[in-house]
Amino acid sequence: MNYFPKEYSNYRIVKHNKLVNAKEDLSLTQHRIIMLLASRLTKEDISFKEHRINIRDVLGIKSGDRIGSGYDRVRKAAIGLTNTAIYIEEGDKWISFPLITLAQGNKREDFIRVRFANEMKPFLLQLKEGNYTQYLLQNVYKLQSVYSVRFYELFQQFYPKIQTRSLSYQRLRELLNLGTKYQNHYPSFKRRVLEVAINEINEYTDLLVCYEEVRLGRKIDTIIFNISANPSAILKEEDELNIRGSMVLEGNTLDIDFENCSTPTEVPESAEATEASDAPVITGNHPSWVKQSAYKAMVQKYGQPLVDFAISKIEGKEKVSNPMGYLYKGLKEEWWGTEWERERLGMDSQKKQQERILVMQSQEEMEEKLKEQFGVNNKRRRKEIFAVHDSEEERSEYVLELEFNEDFKRHRQLYLKFWESEEGPNEDALIMYQGWLLKKYGEPKDWDLKIFMNQHLNPV
Repeated sequence: MNYFPKEYSNYRIVKHNKLVNAKEDLSLTQHRIIMLLASRLTKEDISFKEHRINIRDVLGIKSGDRIGSGYDRVRKAAIGLTNTAIYIEEGDKWISFPLITLAQGNKREDFIRVRFANEMKPFLLQLKEGNYTQYLLQNVYKLQSVYSVRFYELFQQFYPKIQTRSLSYQRLRELLNLGTKYQNHYPSFKRRVLEVAINEINEYTDLLVCYEEVRLGRKIDTIIFNISANPSAILKEEDELNIRGSMVLEGNTLDIDFENCSTPTEVPESAEATEASDAPVITGNHPSWVKQSAYKAMVQKYGQPLVDFAISKIEGKEKVSNPMGYLYKGLKEEWWGTEWERERLGMDSQKKQQERILVMQSQEEMEEKLKEQFGVNNKRRRKEIFAVHDSEEERSEYVLELEFNEDFKRHRQLYLKFWESEEGPNEDALIMYQGWLLKKYGEPKDWDLKIFMNQHLNPV
């Protein structure tokens, strides 16, 4: 989903921090309806109005594109929102209320009408400074994971004042409302939730995020997120690019007028640089919008690899209204340095990650094979033990266990009636009896999967 409606470029979402931290269980389509609706609110609003939301905007497709079954998906998501409650807890106090109270439409029209519930007023309208989170709609519009949206809001909540945020793994699970998902398997959480969200945020939003895992013993206890401005996000506003700056280069100053950056002032060469026979020769193929004098000055200050990297990134973008200003601003504020370092480290990290994935996949395959092997071995040992030890005495003892041992309460309810009937035990009852004999006369590895796998994965 790479399309974003230009008319929404300045639409902003503002919500109370309590709403950012609230527990909710929304689908991505429902999130998009809420985001589009919230972006229509203004700081002058004192009550909620009914708004039209275009179906194509929810689906992320262009005007004129066929909606097809997408209409039904949006309709069901909107109806679901009227029955979906949000939960906010603060100390001993808690509150739960629906997000919207109106959702209506016509299957012959390409829009729906929705309105926030009045209970949402304290969290969306007339918010006080410093107690809310705000961001542009375009920064979350292209995100494809529900968790990406939630992560982005958490990162944006105190940014840029706080650029490092530490969250315990348990607290993070609560904020994402994961419930029992991936509860006992952090690698799955990392692969399916964490890394998907971080990758999408770094690709589509104005934030650049990396993270560190902190272990307590063998388990991940805390995740530390480092948040910075994303150098890949194209600066949309001209006044952010049309700045005037200077670079001091070993006593020389390069003045660059970013309103007319195509004609920068030349840098006078120092006598030492002119006379030095071993002075480095700065060469490089760069686009016409980078004048040789400016290129030389930036290379001397920031290094040729970094400057060339930044130029190549700008050249790869479709629209940059002031590439020279964008280049210099990114170098000065260390955007390009951050991205360059990330890519260099990322190559090694990606290789290590691929190796870890291969190891993990290999281990998962081995565990699946061992589970199959355990099943075959368990069945074989049941039959062997049954053939040797089955007798009327053993059956009588087993029936007594069923009748009086509380550990067999569940089995008693299911199978005792068959043992007491004239027809005798059925096949399922006999299988349970065989399992009882196996535990009595067999070895733990014959009936305990964990012990069986541990012996094969960690042989003495």
